[in-house]
Amino acid sequence: MQNEKATELLGIYRLTIHCLLCIAPCLTGQPYWVHLQWGQLVRRLEIWNKYSDAEEEGFALLESLRTLLGTPPSLLKSTMFFLPDPSVVGSAGADPQLACLVSEVVIVLTYCPFKSQSRDGGAFKRILALAEQLQPWYHGAKGYGITPQHSCGGCALFLVGESKSFDDDLVYSFCLKMLKECIESPSVDRFPIMAHRICSAMDVKWDRKPSLVVDVLIMSLEGSFCGNRVDLVKYVDAMLGFVSNCAEGFYLNRKDSFKGGSELSLEVADYLQQASKALELCCKSIWKHIKLLCQPNLINSKCIQEYGASRDLIKNVIKDAFIKCARIIDVLHKLGAANVREVIIKSMFELSSVEASFPNLSLFFPLVKQWVKMLCKEFSDVNEVDGAPFLYSLLLCDCPTWPKNILGEILEQELLAYDQLEAWNPSLCHKMEIKVIDSLLMDVFMAREFNLQRARVLVRKGLVLRTRGIDISSCFDCLSEAISLLVLFTRSYFFAHENVTYDSSEANTLGCHQLASAYFLRAQFAQETKQDWELIQCDIQCAINLLSKLDVEAYHNLSGYLKPSVKSTISILCHTLDLLSLKGFLKFHFDMHMLIDIFCKFENFSVEKYLAMLWTGRRLGHSLCASPIHPDLLSRISQLPDNNLNSMAFWTKSLKSSSYSLLMFLQSFLLPDSILNEENFQQIEGLCSCKLTVEDVKMVASSLLLNVSAKNEMYFFAGQIYYDLAERLLAGGRVFEGLSYAKEALNLRYKVLRKKFNVSNKKPVEHAESSTTNVELDHLCLELLGSAINEVWRDTINLERCTLGPWIILSCYLESILQVGIFHEATGDGVQAEKLFLTGKRFSILQYLPNFQIAFNCALGQLYRKKLFWDLAEDELSIARKLLQENDTMISCKHCKLTLEVTIDMLFGDLSMKRSNKGSHVQSHALDLYRAAFRKLCKDMVESSLIAPWKQESIGESFSTCHLEGTKHRVINNSKSYPSENDKKFPSCNICSFLECRFDAQNIEQQSSAREIALPLGTECGESNVQTTIKKNSRNGSKQLSKPISHDTELKPRRSSRNRSFHNKQIISTQNEIYSSVPYRAFDADRSSCRTSQIKENGTCSFDCGCCDGGVCRRMECLRCLCLKVIKEGTMQNIIYIKWQCQQRRLLLKLLVKMAKSLEAPGEKQEPHEVHGVFWQCISVLFDGKPCFDTNSHYYDLSLFKLMGDNNIGDLFSVERATLLYTMSWVFLKDINPEHMSTKCCSLSKVQMQDIISWLLRAFILCREMPTLFQKVSRLIASLILLSTVDGSIPPPLCSKESLSLSHWAAFFHQASIGSVVNYQYLSFVRDKACSFKAGKGIESENVLETDTNVNCISRFALEKLEKLGEFVEDFFHGLPRISILCISLLDGDYVNLLGEVLILPSFFPAWLLITRFDAHRQPIVMFLPVNSISEGYLPNSISRKEFIRENQALVSDWPCPWSCALIDDVAPSYRLILEANFSSLSKEVLSEAEARLNYNKWWSRRKILDNELNNLLKTMEDEWIGPWGCLLLGERLDAESLEKFAARLSSCLNSQCDFMVNDNLIKVILNGAQSVFAAEACIAQSLLYKGFFGRGGCCGEQRFRAFSDHSKGVKCILTSIHNLILEAVDEGMTVDRQPIILILDTDVQMLSWENMPILKNQEVYRMPSLGSILLKLNHHCSEKKNTFEVNLPYIDPFRAYYLLNPSGDLNYTQQQFEEWFRNHKWEGKAGYVPTIEELILALQNHDLYLYFGHGSGMQYIHADSFGKLNRCAAAFLMGCSSGSLRQRGSYAPQGAPLYYLYAGSPTIIANLWEVSDKDIDRFAKAILNSWTQDSILLDSCNKCGQLTEEDCNEEKAILLSRRKVSKVAEIVQKEKCRYCEAKLRVASFISQARGACRLPSIIGASVVCYGVPTILKRKQ
Repeated sequence: MQNEKATELLGIYRLTIHCLLCIAPCLTGQPYWVHLQWGQLVRRLEIWNKYSDAEEEGFALLESLRTLLGTPPSLLKSTMFFLPDPSVVGSAGADPQLACLVSEVVIVLTYCPFKSQSRDGGAFKRILALAEQLQPWYHGAKGYGITPQHSCGGCALFLVGESKSFDDDLVYSFCLKMLKECIESPSVDRFPIMAHRICSAMDVKWDRKPSLVVDVLIMSLEGSFCGNRVDLVKYVDAMLGFVSNCAEGFYLNRKDSFKGGSELSLEVADYLQQASKALELCCKSIWKHIKLLCQPNLINSKCIQEYGASRDLIKNVIKDAFIKCARIIDVLHKLGAANVREVIIKSMFELSSVEASFPNLSLFFPLVKQWVKMLCKEFSDVNEVDGAPFLYSLLLCDCPTWPKNILGEILEQELLAYDQLEAWNPSLCHKMEIKVIDSLLMDVFMAREFNLQRARVLVRKGLVLRTRGIDISSCFDCLSEAISLLVLFTRSYFFAHENVTYDSSEANTLGCHQLASAYFLRAQFAQETKQDWELIQCDIQCAINLLSKLDVEAYHNLSGYLKPSVKSTISILCHTLDLLSLKGFLKFHFDMHMLIDIFCKFENFSVEKYLAMLWTGRRLGHSLCASPIHPDLLSRISQLPDNNLNSMAFWTKSLKSSSYSLLMFLQSFLLPDSILNEENFQQIEGLCSCKLTVEDVKMVASSLLLNVSAKNEMYFFAGQIYYDLAERLLAGGRVFEGLSYAKEALNLRYKVLRKKFNVSNKKPVEHAESSTTNVELDHLCLELLGSAINEVWRDTINLERCTLGPWIILSCYLESILQVGIFHEATGDGVQAEKLFLTGKRFSILQYLPNFQIAFNCALGQLYRKKLFWDLAEDELSIARKLLQENDTMISCKHCKLTLEVTIDMLFGDLSMKRSNKGSHVQSHALDLYRAAFRKLCKDMVESSLIAPWKQESIGESFSTCHLEGTKHRVINNSKSYPSENDKKFPSCNICSFLECRFDAQNIEQQSSAREIALPLGTECGESNVQTTIKKNSRNGSKQLSKPISHDTELKPRRSSRNRSFHNKQIISTQNEIYSSVPYRAFDADRSSCRTSQIKENGTCSFDCGCCDGGVCRRMECLRCLCLKVIKEGTMQNIIYIKWQCQQRRLLLKLLVKMAKSLEAPGEKQEPHEVHGVFWQCISVLFDGKPCFDTNSHYYDLSLFKLMGDNNIGDLFSVERATLLYTMSWVFLKDINPEHMSTKCCSLSKVQMQDIISWLLRAFILCREMPTLFQKVSRLIASLILLSTVDGSIPPPLCSKESLSLSHWAAFFHQASIGSVVNYQYLSFVRDKACSFKAGKGIESENVLETDTNVNCISRFALEKLEKLGEFVEDFFHGLPRISILCISLLDGDYVNLLGEVLILPSFFPAWLLITRFDAHRQPIVMFLPVNSISEGYLPNSISRKEFIRENQALVSDWPCPWSCALIDDVAPSYRLILEANFSSLSKEVLSEAEARLNYNKWWSRRKILDNELNNLLKTMEDEWIGPWGCLLLGERLDAESLEKFAARLSSCLNSQCDFMVNDNLIKVILNGAQSVFAAEACIAQSLLYKGFFGRGGCCGEQRFRAFSDHSKGVKCILTSIHNLILEAVDEGMTVDRQPIILILDTDVQMLSWENMPILKNQEVYRMPSLGSILLKLNHHCSEKKNTFEVNLPYIDPFRAYYLLNPSGDLNYTQQQFEEWFRNHKWEGKAGYVPTIEELILALQNHDLYLYFGHGSGMQYIHADSFGKLNRCAAAFLMGCSSGSLRQRGSYAPQGAPLYYLYAGSPTIIANLWEVSDKDIDRFAKAILNSWTQDSILLDSCNKCGQLTEEDCNEEKAILLSRRKVSKVAEIVQKEKCRYCEAKLRVASFISQARGACRLPSIIGASVVCYGVPTILKRKQ
């Protein structure tokens, strides 16, 4: 509606104008007055979008004006002339109103075409003509603000945008016209804006675009600039933006242009030529405008100041110009411009003038970096690197007069560019860096004035050389020269500017900082080059002094490339701190942290972020320290203002933003889970954090491994989390679980280590300190990568994240090596532990880390001592002690130093005691060493208690009233209060109650003692009654002493007597009775002098246990309550103190236990109460919050000892407690025997057998994951159970289950004592395969060990509570397989004495055999048999054997005996001699053929002698040791059904005549295996005499054990009554088929060939290391069947075999015998050469049988670690010397090839125990292989075999079994069994017959044994 009205009004307006034109001549005024109104009409039409009307009226107006003003006729006829010429119209041409009219009309006419989107080219041509003709009118209209470009800009943009619709020349000329008007107009600053808009609007495919851009750039270069007109800075900045956009446009267009292919090659070439020209013009434009901006007369000109342009703004524009110029050159390079190098050189020269106005701004870096980029791309080929141009040479060629300072700046920035772009082209960057550095040093920075720059380059040279792996000594020399120059520079500057502050100048500030950095770096290099520690310490000290004196404000004001990066400064400080922490040096820690704090403030780091950075980087402590935060450092930092670092709440708050940092903190400082029950956990939960579970820790660690953005950092943090978790588990005794996490931490840390270090096997420089026994480890080399040092200076680090330096990574890695080694050593794996310790020691030596070397030396000393390598152990410990003395100043943490000192003394004591116990003639000094270590440790604990301020109060009082450090405000935090939550009292503690009673008693004794020495301890002199003394003490306890105390008198702290639970008189009488004995003073030598210095002025003793404060006695706290309250209070100093207390107490407990053992050792003179005093002190260390080290004190009640067997005491030292319980049990066992009862010195003399059993059962639970101790405890329990049958006293804890007899308990504990170490290794192997840690997935929660109840039963991890022991044992027996299993142990030492004393033996026996037989679902049999020493007199031909050995003595000494020292050497020394002689006879040098013939008969005669000797020895062992009890070793007869009736009748008869229940299974076994009626009667007679648990074997004769009542007459009567029944049941001389047996042999008997004893020669025998490994192997997932041998047996197909025959190539006879035979069977394999490890792995995994014929066990061809890669493993047949030997060293578990095959899944392994001759063992192999291959074929034709094997019992097939098949199986069971298939077609069934094929059936045939479980031979279809 409005538009219609407007149209109507405009029509009226037009009509009015036309009317006025008609009468215009008649009007007064100017003749063009009406035209002025006409112009308004034209504008109104354009405003109302009437563009066509506006154009029509406008051109009409202009034509009317031309006519009116008298335009010449020639111009009137021109079609493109529209405006009158002002020069020919007279005065009208000078009229401003007319000029404005003309200008406004032209502007309207310009707007109309592009606003109407006209596509008429003529309209725009007319606009061009109008713009040209308007120029003369411009001066008249400029006063009104009208400019011609105002109108042309829109048209130009429209034409460019629609260039396809118009003529190119029109568009081109229109744009140039418009821009020309802009640059010539006063508003020149609009030129870059309009140019940018036009160029941006162009179509990228427009052909004229490059030309237009070129013309525009030329226009910008040719245009002049008047600084008085516009803002110069703004204009230049806009021009730079336009130029940059042009260059970017060319680069983008280039991509599109190249897509056309070869057809457009000419067009592309033309385009590239134009683009190159344009880009060069861009560069020139930048040069011009930057020069324009940097003119001295313009920088400070008035126009600059008027526009408010600051110098900083100009700097920013100039910096941006260099960046844009580099970008343009980059585009030029990408376009392939030939002159790009000239352009970049010219750019540097043209822009070098900027340096005079703005020095030190690093302006050239973008250009230099672009130069380096170009070289990296052009010379990517390594062979072409030498031809790369040198920037320095090109610069001098372009201009020889370059200033040195500018050249130096450019070259230094080139160095930086090469460093940043090293990854692009390493070879080029490496070469050019050295070249640039040489030029700087030799050509540029030669003058003295450039000392600062030269030093900087020298530092850089040192870094470059180190990064390139060049000799470190050269790097060290560069840094030393740089330091000399910088020292000279700073001194010269100081003397030249004496009136200036030391570090107020910018140059000197820079020099001091650079000098400090050089010192720091040289310290790093000095560490690598193993320089003297004093030099490293001095360099770091100098650097700290320089930075401490640095003017912070001057440093902050440094600018340009000269300003050191704050990040790099923080980085080098952190790396140096890491180095100091690695070496255990703490002197500079506080100063370093203060410097880091100062520089972090530059980065606006908050205290929380700063704290988190230090914590995650582990920079608050030092390596190998119990506390990750050192208390001295924490105390000093806490005293600074504005922090509360001593509050645990502050730490948790600071770290809560990072889940892993908080987790690491909580794991380090929270209490173990064992002391946190639900009740006291609620008391502290709100104050610290939640209770950490293993699953929580695993979840956080797994999430870290999923983070790929910071892989190394996440690996580091996950490794730290796993490491801390393993430490927690180890402290709690959970070794098996902790080992998995410890190994994962080691693997993760190794991955991070490889990023910083090069670990190789090249042979390094030998070190004298090295005592490694493994040659391979001597070749290990650990070298710091140069890139790791170079990272110290990088300013690209992210301070928000942890900066991982090489030293902290190395520290963590070495700690993990030590941790995993300790775990392996604890589990009995001495081989892995030694390898790890040697590796750690080697790395410690290479990196010169004495603290780590001491730790590894100590670990190796302990390991070698346990291996019985006395000299090696002494060497390691001596080196450790020497290193500790030599590096006393370096290892500055007094707690860690003391721990090392005490540990070394303790280990020397262990060595001394072990040597004396093993018969060495060296006198034992163990007790003296233990006492010395004890004094040191006690003294430190006393001093530490004085240092902790809160310890000056009563512990209980201070905690109960919240008077700790943090709340009393007396230590830190500038008197600021950080109160905790409201205090809640913890529930009452039984231990505290016992301690209270103990101190009541002690207080009474102290009062009595005080009166005796006439010391007025707060009482009146006239009172003598003790109760009066107590009352006075209670009333006047707060009074001070009235008289000084003599320093020579031993003081004891006074304690309160409140809350007594017993009568004082009774206590007094008891104490008087106790003290009638000789007082114990063993450890009191230093006590008086130690305490004398601690007496206060008021007479009280500060050594008090924390329960006296100013004379007021308070209640004492137990250790658990103390720990809980410390955590609740939340003061970091106290928490750290508790951590160290725990570590020292753990060490104290070890020392005390060793002292007790040493006191009990033979030959030690001890006082009556001496050992008991040690145990009392153990109680104090275990339970007291502040233990008293007065070993004369024995106020504890026996109830505390009984409490040690409690499960709810919150144990902090579970393993140590178990060790203590085991040791105490042995000590008190002798006191139980009335004949050997010791003096009644204290309440410990009242210990009963029930107490000992309860202790041992608790120890059994506590040490369930410490296999070595677990084995000892289990064996002792089993022995005590059997000994308890002598007097009929059955320990009450074992009577909880009626279904379990004493034999069940004894058998269970006996089997637990054998192979426990192997169990852990086996399970660890399984866990590593089934539950491997996977990066990105974490730890799998469900695996074989968590889902299979059998494995849980075997591993004994399911049992954590003693109350469930009965149920656990029942489940154990229910899960046994239907195979006879025999456990055999040989006991000596203390067991011999114990058995001799209890049984009252008629003569001495050096050892006892403990044999346990398991038969499924039957009562086990446990039997003690005495063992005598088999002397040579028993053996025939002994003289010949002696002569033979004497002749071969030289060769015998080289025999690698599999065991170092074993009990078998004492009871059967001939066995070792025979094997030595066998080795010597097989180890002689090869003789000539003639010599061989002469010696042939002699050699064979000697071999036959050895064969006979071994056979006689084994027979003698059976006769003497086993005697009639050989029946225990035989398997069940296949026709056992007939014996069942006889056994039942015989048992019934015996039970009716005896006063105890006879073991039915024992009777059955006797009848089953007795070789004669006499043997059966002898066994039954001994069973009746000794209740079925003791036998006399063959060495006792008719002597009886006098501890048992003499019932011999009654036994003879019983035997007479059952004689006929025995005669009927026993088949003398008959050969029967038997089921197999499995032997589980203890370490002292596993080297014997039990299988070749006469009674077992025809018995199928298998060996397994433990009963648990049997259950793992048989894997009960199929139900057992009755009445036959039908467990889930594995089976193999002997025809699916792989052979490795003669891989060494020197057993030609063996290869000839078997190669063709193997090929005939079409077996796969290799003969005559060594296959690869990968081939052997595939062979073991894909075949059923692996045959090895070569030297040894073949482990030289497949590494032990390779077995972990196997999902399954073939049965192994290893026919090499000692292939089945298990090497045992000391107390560590045996190791050998059979175990690795078993771990990998091999069902059975046949191998040799000792050295064998090739031809004889070949006969054995051929015989057994023939039996396997021939007899297994017969299996296919046997229709009577109904036995289900593993294949038939698979879960899937078990589901598909039909009822018909089940019924068929039941029918077969009822029929007569096929004995051949059932008894003969198993792997070991043919071994006894195959031994007969050997010419020497004993010395060769007896060496063959079979490891594994019964394995069936069956052909697979």
